[in-house]
Amino acid sequence: MKKIIFFTLISVLGLGMFAGSMYPKGPGTVFAAEDWKQEFAEVCGKTQNAMEFSTDELRSFIDRCTRLEERLDELNGPQGSERKVYATRLKMCKELYVYTLEFREKEE
Repeated sequence: MKKIIFFTLISVLGLGMFAGSMYPKGPGTVFAAEDWKQEFAEVCGKTQNAMEFSTDELRSFIDRCTRLEERLDELNGPQGSERKVYATRLKMCKELYVYTLEFREKEE
């Protein structure tokens, strides 16, 4: 009876280790892989109001774009082409915020 319990415990632990190896960055990375789209929508969805933002808000958007660029660089595999499209769009959003910030700082 003790041997059955022992082998069952070893099997469960072994399967747990195997399942953990399927997610090299942790099991949460599969579910967190799509949350960058939410951030992308929030950052790039406000470009039409760029002239209304303060310089601090513009700097915040630029920082968020930079962090999001790093997240997009981590994507690979079947999402590679999707990454390329979103990276290009994000670059344009960031450039607009940078241009607006520089314009604001020239006026002040």
